[in-house]
Amino acid sequence: MPPLQRSGLLIASLAAFIVSLTLPAPRALARAGGAASMAAVSPAAASASPPQAKNSIGVTVTPAKISPTIAAGDQTAESVTITNRSGVAVTVAVQPGAGGKPGGGVSIAVQPSRLNLRPGQSATVAIRITTGAQAPPGSVRGLVAIQAQPSGGGEISVGSGVDVILDVNVIQPVVGPGFSAPLVVDGGEPAVFSLRGSNNNRFPARLDGSVSVGGLLSGTGLSGQSPELASGQSAALREVWSDPPTFGIGRVTMQLSAGAGSPVRSTALIIFFPWKLGLMLIGLAFTTTAGFFLGKGFR
Repeated sequence: MPPLQRSGLLIASLAAFIVSLTLPAPRALARAGGAASMAAVSPAAASASPPQAKNSIGVTVTPAKISPTIAAGDQTAESVTITNRSGVAVTVAVQPGAGGKPGGGVSIAVQPSRLNLRPGQSATVAIRITTGAQAPPGSVRGLVAIQAQPSGGGEISVGSGVDVILDVNVIQPVVGPGFSAPLVVDGGEPAVFSLRGSNNNRFPARLDGSVSVGGLLSGTGLSGQSPELASGQSAALREVWSDPPTFGIGRVTMQLSAGAGSPVRSTALIIFFPWKLGLMLIGLAFTTTAGFFLGKGFR
């Protein structure tokens, strides 16, 4: 090789060596870039994960709505199941809400009103719904409020409350009632009472009729029952008091019921008096008096 070419090759080799000393190795640069990238991504990934609530409280209740149909003067027993879905023990308070207080002829009671539940545990609460005898027919809304708090009183981040909706349909079991009773009963003759009505239940039922008479010189009780009636079907009952007193005065109470709730009733005054015999006596007295005066006039 000529001396000039050897000199150029040496100069090129020396320049390459100098460059290799001043620049970092490619593999080392790649490692440095990966570490920087991890450091930049890790805080963002951590902030993207939602924070977990410590000792958060959660309960569920089933069913969430109760819709019973109750006859006026009756009651029904319902129930709900409460489940602790949180990771801590809770104390649950159960009470009728504002709409569940007595009103519209409906009252609500719960048992128990307080209970403790371990994580995942369930318990049953009884709900008793009562309607008054004079409750008007129609829909009455109410609720049962359920509140949960940690049993130990420890730190919590979320409380829990749910409501059970009550939609109570109040009905009169007997509709279209009619009552008939005599005002004056001729002493010694039968007294006849008539009762009629329709079954307003959602199930077949019999009409039960009763007649009671109480008062001065009188007192008795009669009862009867219709054949089984479908919902909406009507029937009439006829009650006979075959041996009432000759004289007396009292008050008759007639009632109709249909197997549930309070009966419908009617009251009236009743008098026992032998009015036919009275008319005969009056006629006899008039005839005797007239004859006396007429006879005296002919003398």
